Amino acid sequence: MKIRPLLLFAGLALFAIDARAAEATINICDRTPAVEAAILAAIPAPAPSCDAVPAASLAGIEQLNVEGQRLVALLAGDFDNLTGLEELILRNNRLPALPSGLFDDLTALTTLNLGRNYLTTLPAGLFDDLTALTTLNLDSNRLTTLPAGLFDDLTALTTLNLDGNRLTTLPAGLFDNLTALTTLWLRLNQLATLPSGLFDDLTALKGLWLSSNHLTTLPAGLFDNLTALTGLNLGTNRLTTLPAGLFDDLTALTTLGLGSNRLTTLPAGLFDNLTTLTTLWLDSNRLLGISADHALFVNFPNGASLILSSQTAPDALPPCQPEGGFPAQGEAACRTATDPEPDPPAPAPEPGPPAPEPDPPAPEPDPPAPGPEPGQPAPEPAPPTDDNMAERIAALTAANAELKEAIAALKETDAAHAKRLSAIEKAIPPRRLRIVVPEGRDAGGPTTEVDAPPDGG
Repeated sequence: MKIRPLLLFAGLALFAIDARAAEATINICDRTPAVEAAILAAIPAPAPSCDAVPAASLAGIEQLNVEGQRLVALLAGDFDNLTGLEELILRNNRLPALPSGLFDDLTALTTLNLGRNYLTTLPAGLFDDLTALTTLNLDSNRLTTLPAGLFDDLTALTTLNLDGNRLTTLPAGLFDNLTALTTLWLRLNQLATLPSGLFDDLTALKGLWLSSNHLTTLPAGLFDNLTALTGLNLGTNRLTTLPAGLFDDLTALTTLGLGSNRLTTLPAGLFDNLTTLTTLWLDSNRLLGISADHALFVNFPNGASLILSSQTAPDALPPCQPEGGFPAQGEAACRTATDPEPDPPAPAPEPGPPAPEPDPPAPEPDPPAPGPEPGQPAPEPAPPTDDNMAERIAALTAANAELKEAIAALKETDAAHAKRLSAIEKAIPPRRLRIVVPEGRDAGGPTTEVDAPPDGG
């Protein structure tokens, strides 16, 4: 009666063994070597060989770090089967492009870091399957344009960093559907204009950073619907005026940066609805005759900081340099050929207590190193540009070679001197010195001659 249970148990054991033996495996040997190594390192020991990686092991990887591997290309299937991956770091490589379909299997991904690469463009649909993504870093690349609809499926995205690229314009509707986005970084680009309605869907946005661009005008209603926005920085641009009602919907705004522009006038009532504002930067513009008691600030909240310092007349500024160059004090502090002649400055009333004045942001080289905005987390610092780094390495290598040559020359000189000294010593014949030792005190007494060696011994 006990034989049947034993047979049943043995059968189950054999079935389990057969099931393990038949477990699906995947060959990843043909993937980019750095990616293959990172995948194998992420699998708990004992690590399998690359030609037989269990599919379950690939699906179980949650984080993959391929940062700083000097990658210049990736294969379309490099991240296939990583269906459980939540964080992918490809930062600080040399990738100029990405293949279509690269991220198609990463449906669980929440963080993707592509910062500090050489990306100039991105394929349409690259992020279509990343519906769980919450953080996307594309900062410090060389992007000049972005395809329309690139972010359409990123409905869970909360942070998007596009700092430090070469974007000159953005397609209309680029940020449509990003209703969960809370932080958008667009600093240190070359944006000259922005399309109307660009931010209309960003109803959850709290921080919008547009400083250090080339903006000359802003469309009316650009910030409508941004009722959750608390921080807005438009500093270090080329704005000469602002449309009426531009900030009317920003009822939660606490920080507004308009410093280091070319503003000469501001429309009446521009700040009337900013009842929660705590800091307003208007420094380093051309707002002559405007002070803290101007009608513009009649509804300014009590205790808020207003920075109005360093207003300059256009004719007092140095001329802007050609080819986009600017004097050392910053791009906003120069005079273009189209700048109007200023009216004579009106006498300014006695200023109130000075507010703490921040250092105005300065344009940075490519790739830039974005700094923190007030009240917002700072992106990771960027390194020196690769071109500058290559020049520094070449200079150090050349200096090192020159130093080695100098040391070798000194050694050769020392060897030659030693050889010459040895030859001179060998050429001098031995000398015998005659020393006369008197035997008595009298000068005329008998003497004894003694030979002595030439070294005085």
